[in-house]
Formats: sequence, structure tokens, C-alpha cells
Amino acid sequence: MVCVDSSSDRTAEIARSKGATVVEQEPRGYGVALGRAIEAADRPVVVTTDCDDTYPMERLPDFLAAINDGADVVSGDRLSGGAAAMPPLNRLGNRAFALAASALAGRRVSDPRRAVRVRVG
Repeated sequence: MVCVDSSSDRTAEIARSKGATVVEQEPRGYGVALGRAIEAADRPVVVTTDCDDTYPMERLPDFLAAINDGADVVSGDRLSGGAAAMPPLNRLGNRAFALAASALAGRRVSDPRRAVRVRVG
């Protein structure tokens, strides 16, 4: 499934041609698009990524292995790797989010080179 927010390219068309379900919405930001995508998911595992290679999909098998080992949430981040393509304000916001996520998870959430395993409940 692909959620298209403000894409001006052929993302929705290409995704449909490959058999993906496409959720389209008015441009309201990444958080709203993410929420819509998660709500529309019809599978037990949801993987989120961006189409700009921000998230290295070659790590997906590691994340799925953690899920298969019993984790409820597996997360990586883009901060420890330098985040060269990320604007400074976004980098600052992501660091703040990583601190908040670390507090909520009870462990450091900032290492993109290993999966973070979190058991819920």
C-alpha cells in the first residue's frame, strides 16, 4: 500500500500498475499521511519508508527478523549515519523525537545500524 500526500510525480500511477493499493489524501503532512497509511493497512506487519531512499530497505530483513523474534515495534533512524540530505531544522526535530522515543521506550532509540526491539504490554 502506498499513501500519496503531495507527490507531483507518477508515484500513485506506478504503484497501482505494480498492484499496490494507493491511499490518496490532500497535502496535510507526513504525520497525517503516516496515520492514514497505518489505519488502511490490512496486514499484521506495517513497514513505513519514504521513496527518496532515506531509509535503507536493505535492512528490512533485520527488522522483520526482530518482529519474528517477538518485538511489537522495530525502529531505525537516520541521525547516526550523518543525515547528510536532511535539512538542519528537520535534523533537530528528529533528534528531539529520538529523545522522546527513547524516554517512552526506556532505551536509546538512535542507532540505525541495529534494530530496536520493544515489547508492548
